Amino acid sequence: MNGGKHNPLKPEKDDQGNNTDNMVCQFKMKSVVKSRKGDFTQVPILLDKEGQRIESTIGAGSKIKVAYQAVPFDQGGGGVTLRLRKVRVLDLVEYQGGSNDDLEWGEEFSQGSNDKDEDADGEDF
Repeated sequence: MNGGKHNPLKPEKDDQGNNTDNMVCQFKMKSVVKSRKGDFTQVPILLDKEGQRIESTIGAGSKIKVAYQAVPFDQGGGGVTLRLRKVRVLDLVEYQGGSNDDLEWGEEFSQGSNDKDEDADGEDF
């Protein structure tokens, strides 16, 4: 199976754009499902190494194992959707999110000649 036009498996590229011989894929899960029998919400089941449920927010750098369901489809040239079912967290890195106020603009922005916020066309934003 090649995954059709919409193959969820893509070759991983390094910083120079070269293949690393690894594959990258994306899993999906709708948070709200609308069906004839009514709407329902769903979340993935999160488990720790020992198989116990956890309520943590998983951050970048975590090592995980994923249980999924592969669902083929024919529309738009065909493909496969990978539906997320369970996540086993092998090495947790807690998510450290912040608000937009915490964004780092970089040194070149803070030392620029503009005293007011403008976009590339010179208009205020």
